[in-house]
Amino acid sequence: MDRSAQSNRPVSGLAEPPRASAAVTSNDRFPLAFGTTSPCTGEPIDLEGSLRVTTRLTEDRSGGAHVGFHLTLHAVGFGQFSGTEYVAGETLNEGQNYVGADTYTFTDRGVGVVGKGEAANWKFKSTFHVTVNANGDPVATVIEPTGSECRG
Repeated sequence: MDRSAQSNRPVSGLAEPPRASAAVTSNDRFPLAFGTTSPCTGEPIDLEGSLRVTTRLTEDRSGGAHVGFHLTLHAVGFGQFSGTEYVAGETLNEGQNYVGADTYTFTDRGVGVVGKGEAANWKFKSTFHVTVNANGDPVATVIEPTGSECRG
């Protein structure tokens, strides 16, 4: 066999293995307005802000798909009696197997709340529900409080 005629080109009819691909499918901001109670003082607090949800859909080499979420919550509020200012913020990175249009749930995620001045800091736990349509776009987000704890 004459080896000088050999080539490194793929043999006709054989496909290269599929590659994994990822794409940001959406980057949306949802307004937030909710009430909560400080576990440190018992004072009701009204918070307003936004939740940014970035969704990423990744197809793997075997044909499966995974959805990734980057959630950034930022809210500011005031104690109803004291007028103390509070700032809540958290960034979450989550991923699940993608099953198409569905609601994806992330349970017991902590959100830090910082009181200005000498006010105590605390954390509230929430369950986040993000509903995604068939295009991979979030169409609804629900934050359900599940508890809180004083951090002093």
